[in-house]
Amino acid sequence: DVEINICPIQGRRVLFQDQLQTVFPLQIQTSKRCNVLIPASALYPKSAVRQAGVNLYFQEHSIARLMERIDCMSEVQIFESLHTSFLNPEVIKMSGSKFLVSYYVDGIKLGYFVLIVSEGIAVVKTFLFLTNDGTPEGNMLNNRLNMSKHEKKHFSLDKLSSFYYSNIDQDQVIRDILIKSGCRNLVGLKKRLKILSEERLNLIPQSLPTHESIRNYIQLENVA
Repeated sequence: DVEINICPIQGRRVLFQDQLQTVFPLQIQTSKRCNVLIPASALYPKSAVRQAGVNLYFQEHSIARLMERIDCMSEVQIFESLHTSFLNPEVIKMSGSKFLVSYYVDGIKLGYFVLIVSEGIAVVKTFLFLTNDGTPEGNMLNNRLNMSKHEKKHFSLDKLSSFYYSNIDQDQVIRDILIKSGCRNLVGLKKRLKILSEERLNLIPQSLPTHESIRNYIQLENVA
């Protein structure tokens, strides 16, 4: 068996965004405990410098956002998927030393980790659900729905449960908008993604969004 955890007892202080921040390593436990590295080639594919990997650390905030936004999945499934997502990471280079690392569960992309390279280590700043502002899909969705960050949050469109348990994708127009915005993975999600444990069902919002409420709010008939 493999134990995967974010180790809170080996925090490291790093200069991050002009402030000293405490970050924690991602570790796996097999015959011995070791820190997980992110392949340097994934971050710098054109670099001539050969380096096996960069030590991977997480801010506490990033794990809180991961648990909040992947809200209807067990902790075991969440962390196993986190680990596999960094084994062979799919990386998008942003500005400066900022990267997005795709988060996959059973081959289905559900979001991104925002990663900053600082002092020779990779620091995960936060986790963004697929629809969040700052992701390629979320930015396209903004343009098509004309909804602000706060409006999407109001309808809980930044959480897995809203697409897993609601009827959002039963509306053909909304389905088309999701697909055209790169969010095809969120369409018909319950048929393709198996939740291994429902231990966190109490965290799901009591009032899930509906395609009727979204249509009424943004006058969807006028959306191109």
